[in-house]
Amino acid sequence: MEENTEKSSKSFFNASQLQIQRLNELWTLACKYRLEGNLERYRPTLLAIYVELSADFTPEQEKTINKIKKDLAELDKLKIKLNPVKTSFKTEEESQKNSNRLTLREKRKRIFNQLLSYEIFLKKCEKAQGKGLKYQDESDEEIQ
Repeated sequence: MEENTEKSSKSFFNASQLQIQRLNELWTLACKYRLEGNLERYRPTLLAIYVELSADFTPEQEKTINKIKKDLAELDKLKIKLNPVKTSFKTEEESQKNSNRLTLREKRKRIFNQLLSYEIFLKKCEKAQGKGLKYQDESDEEIQ
């Protein structure tokens, strides 16, 4: 009779601890870029957070993320199609034509608000997955 000589192996560390460290560093960067108004770095940082959390999304969370991505893609079209309105003296016809355009400031504000919604949703996902802030239940015994 042959004996099973293979040993079961266990990892010496839990990869989730490393993921939580990566998430913490990414959240710190996201906060920094948000406060600076650096949308060019804020968005990819949120995307990196999305990648870290994506494996554990529920189907409902994935639907919400897809809607946010669609909204961000629409805002990308705004960035390309709409030029900032220059402040100068214009004819009435030029003013009418420019009234349909968004200023650069308005576009940035829309993008910022959408990214902020994205960040808030990712924070909620992180918490729901148990990777973020977690309050201790009063019924749990105190760890000494």
